[in-house]
Amino acid sequence: MTNTACATYESALLEYDEIPPTSEPVCILGNEYSAIYDLDDIRKVFYSKMWMTYRKGFPSIGGIGPTTDTGWGCMLRCGQMLLAQTLVHRHLGRGWQHNPKLLDPTYLKILQLFQDKKSSTYSIHQIAQMGVTEGKPVGSWFGPNTVAQVSRCVLRRSAVFLSWWRGQAVDPCTWGRGQAVDLWA
Repeated sequence: MTNTACATYESALLEYDEIPPTSEPVCILGNEYSAIYDLDDIRKVFYSKMWMTYRKGFPSIGGIGPTTDTGWGCMLRCGQMLLAQTLVHRHLGRGWQHNPKLLDPTYLKILQLFQDKKSSTYSIHQIAQMGVTEGKPVGSWFGPNTVAQVSRCVLRRSAVFLSWWRGQAVDPCTWGRGQAVDLWA
């Protein structure tokens, strides 16, 4: 199962320079930390955030399309990260932290939704192919609005979305500001 978890979440596999000691606060999603006193907490929070990045060598999009998203997939990956982090908050809680020694089944389920293969609900394949309906050929750069529109369409088609949000009258295509904010409470 570890390979599944690494499909789109790689931060635990990479080395980073030490966080420089500074008296200025480090802010991560509205929470402040001290780079001097809270280094372990900063690392735990950082490693718990979903991180999708350029990849290469995935199955071709549409059978004949690209096998890498380098140079055009940055906004698609940003859209994936936003959606993935929303699912983590919704199903694991805002304060949830990744523990590589104890892989949460719900966390793994969320990761599987974003694997780089056609059958994954929120894969780059699904998003790129849905982009064609917005006038963006597979392999072209998306702006933020296009990513939002395509994400909405992918969500609308998603049985996973509907089953995971069961019990709430939420249509992703008609979310208002108040509804979206309520999800983060």
